[in-house]
Amino acid sequence: MDSVSKFQGSSLEISNDILKQLFNKYPFNSKNLYRLVCGSKHCAVELKNGNIGICSTLGVELMQDLEVLKNPEFNKIEHRIMVNAWVNACSNYSLPAKGEGDVFDVVDFTCYKSVVMIGFFCSLSVKFKNAGIPVIIFDLDPVDKPVAPIETQQHHLAAADAVILTATTISNMTFNGIMENVNCNADVYILGPSTNLDVDMLSFPKVKALFGSRFSPFDRTSLDLIAEGCGTKRIMPFMKKVYI
Repeated sequence: MDSVSKFQGSSLEISNDILKQLFNKYPFNSKNLYRLVCGSKHCAVELKNGNIGICSTLGVELMQDLEVLKNPEFNKIEHRIMVNAWVNACSNYSLPAKGEGDVFDVVDFTCYKSVVMIGFFCSLSVKFKNAGIPVIIFDLDPVDKPVAPIETQQHHLAAADAVILTATTISNMTFNGIMENVNCNADVYILGPSTNLDVDMLSFPKVKALFGSRFSPFDRTSLDLIAEGCGTKRIMPFMKKVYI
């Protein structure tokens, strides 16, 4: 199954689409664009002020076409990925960061009884394992990953009091469905380089913190690596992990 097909069953009310809301807040302006890079692993947008935003491609092939940003179709994953990168470049540098660090080092997960991770983060899962903290993991691509059957996801979300949620759920149109199934008393932590570090993301009552990425202004090295098809591991040394 190709990456686009995996998401075709996802439901999303466009009127409640946080990505569309953010794009309305930060509409595309070609005069502010300095560079657009569509690699095989990430899409990156660099503005003329030096701000950089990225979004994982989730294995979806992108067309490096500015017409997408001028008139995006929000029911298309490939369009949403580019929009997400644009929004991140526009929004991710406005709010003062609460601090820097990985979610595991910032949040005390020993306080929770049931932790669910949506989207497999290898290094993070290792930290949970080494600390002896159980975590139930789900991922749309289960190959070679210690994940639970996707059919049980709704059940575990309803029981969890902490949810670690990959920001790619916003671009792949699964965010709304997941948030609807999350326990009303759970704490949700959104993370990953694709995270929108915007105050509107904190308007969801269950969302407690956003863990995203910022880059140094005009970071040519990171964009060149993304253009070459490099993934997060290669560009991580150039990213600053921040949270709000």
